[in-house]
Amino acid sequence: MGAPAMNQPARWGMPLEAVHHLGDRLREYWNRYRAGFKTKTRDGSAYAYAYLRGQLRMATGRHFANIARQTGNSEQNMHHFMTNSPWRGEGIYRQIAEDIQAPPMLRRGGVLILDESAEEKAGDHRAGAQKQQNGRLGKVELSQVGGGLAYANLTSSPVWTWGTGDLFMPEAWFTDELAVERRELEVPDELRFRTKVEIGWELIQQEVQEYGLEVEVVCFDALYGRSAWLRGHLRDASLISLADIPCDTSV
Repeated sequence: MGAPAMNQPARWGMPLEAVHHLGDRLREYWNRYRAGFKTKTRDGSAYAYAYLRGQLRMATGRHFANIARQTGNSEQNMHHFMTNSPWRGEGIYRQIAEDIQAPPMLRRGGVLILDESAEEKAGDHRAGAQKQQNGRLGKVELSQVGGGLAYANLTSSPVWTWGTGDLFMPEAWFTDELAVERRELEVPDELRFRTKVEIGWELIQQEVQEYGLEVEVVCFDALYGRSAWLRGHLRDASLISLADIPCDTSV
C-alpha cells in the first residue's frame, strides 16, 4: 500500500480529529489579517484567503494560475492581486507583531533572527535582479535577494514565525542606465540604495521600536556580524546581539 495522499492526516502522523477544525482556524487567521489587504477603494482580502487555501491544499504547482483554478478564481485577478494591487505589507507585519505579543508566555524569551534569502530568476526584468551571491544555491547567480527577520521563542510551546522583510536593490539599479527599468517596474522614486546591513537595522528598528516587539536577543551571521556599525547601533539601543564574525575581525 502506498503512502497516504498529501492532504490526508495519516501522512503527517495526525489523528483525523486533529484536523476537524483547521478550516475554521484558517478563516479566523485570515480574519485577523484581512484589513491589511484593503485600500480605500478595493478589498482584495478574498484573494488573500484563496491564496492561503491554495498554498496549503496543493502538493505541487503552487503558482498563480493553478491556485486560481483550484480555488475557483480568475487567474488574471489572482495574478493582479499579488503583483499590482496597491495594498502594503506594513499592516501585515504589524499584525504579526501584535499576534506574537498577545500570548503572555511569549512576553519573555523572544529572539529575532536576521538573515537573507535569495530566489533564482530566469530573467533580469525583476526589481533588484542581478548576478549576486545566492546562499541557497551556494554560488553567484541571477537572483533577487531579500533581507528578513524571523522570530523564535522556545520558552514554552516552540514558536517560529516570519517577522518582516525588504527587498535588497543592488547599487547598479539606481544608475541612469536602469532608469527605464525602474519606471517600468514601478520602483518608488524616493527609494535610495541601502546596503544589506542598513536594511537589516531598519527592519530591527521597525520591529522593536515601531511595533513594540519585546525580544531578548538579536541573532545574525557573519555578513552582518562583521559590521561594527550595526553592532554599535544595537548596543546603543540596549539590544543584546549574538553574531557570527569572521575569524580576522576584531571586536
